[in-house]
Amino acid sequence: MAQKITGDLYSKEEILSDAKKAENIGDLDTAMKLYLSLAETGDAEGQYKYAEIKESLLQDDDNPSKSDLNQIFNLYKQSAEQGYAPAQCALGYLYEYGSDKSRALYWFQKSAEQGYPIAQYNVGYFYKNGISIPKDNDKAFYWFQKSAEQGYSPAQWVMGNYYAEGIVIPEDKNKALILYKKSAEQDFSPAQNTLGIYYAEGIVVPKNNSQALYWFQKSAEQDFGPAQSNLGRFYLESDEEKAFYWLHKAGNNYCDDEDSDGNELCEIANMYNYLLTPEDWRDKIIQTKNNGRIQKATGISMALIGLFVSAPLVIGGILLSSYGSFNSGKAYGSIDSYKNILQSTRGQEMIYFYEEAKKRGSQEAHEYLNNLHDFLKKFKIE
Repeated sequence: MAQKITGDLYSKEEILSDAKKAENIGDLDTAMKLYLSLAETGDAEGQYKYAEIKESLLQDDDNPSKSDLNQIFNLYKQSAEQGYAPAQCALGYLYEYGSDKSRALYWFQKSAEQGYPIAQYNVGYFYKNGISIPKDNDKAFYWFQKSAEQGYSPAQWVMGNYYAEGIVIPEDKNKALILYKKSAEQDFSPAQNTLGIYYAEGIVVPKNNSQALYWFQKSAEQDFGPAQSNLGRFYLESDEEKAFYWLHKAGNNYCDDEDSDGNELCEIANMYNYLLTPEDWRDKIIQTKNNGRIQKATGISMALIGLFVSAPLVIGGILLSSYGSFNSGKAYGSIDSYKNILQSTRGQEMIYFYEEAKKRGSQEAHEYLNNLHDFLKKFKIE
């Protein structure tokens, strides 16, 4: 029997019940005392729960003490060695963050074999990406499916991707949609963004802009960069201030992530460029002659990749035609107009996004910045 903090004797189940009630109302001090009382008796669940709360409280601590970190690790380990699946998964994360991927996989596997859905997803992720083990899409699919069947939203989204792309199993976008919906309804932001794309593009459902907007918004509000970018794109023609607002958030999110996709960041910069181009100039440029024939942009997507297949020069908030305007020194609007846009806050943000995209390997951003440099030099703009 364990002893209550007040001195009364009561069962483990009563202690756990009181601890969970305290945790649910945010009384973490009481919850931790109760969990610790169990942990000190060697109880696996008490060890795990105390360590879990303590770890969460240290998330915002830039310099946690070594003794606190050691206590968390030791409690997870003690609990995991008793076969407690959530602790095995938590210990796997600690090894993963500590760059011991093989030990991480060992503990994820132990937990997954007991049916713990988060660990099953992690094992699938390791197989899918070949982390400390050869890539194996069949085994990845197996573990993702196990996890998704238990309702784990990240696994449902990944399984949706498997069906959408026809990986391992035949392509079935209807099944993909079902899985995306299940995941999105649990507030998983990548699934909400994907569902928005399905409605925006009419993939196995009728096009529905209101539904697309709803799901992009849900995802974007959780700070998911791709959804913020899609929401910015959604507002390009209808509300430029909202478009700038969401593109700004998306661009900063991509810049904060050193591993983000340079091409996606370049697309955000391109959308800035489009918005910074005065509307009447956009119309003129879209009509520009290219290789002896007229090519009109067929919607926003064409405008964002440069309006023409051969891509006109895109200079600092001003779209210039690829024929004559730049090389002859002619352009729509005055040089002062270009200069003002380039030196504006949003013009500087756009250039920053191009620079960050270039760092991440975007050839388009690299070419844009070279063109911009030549343009500034030609017209002596500082």
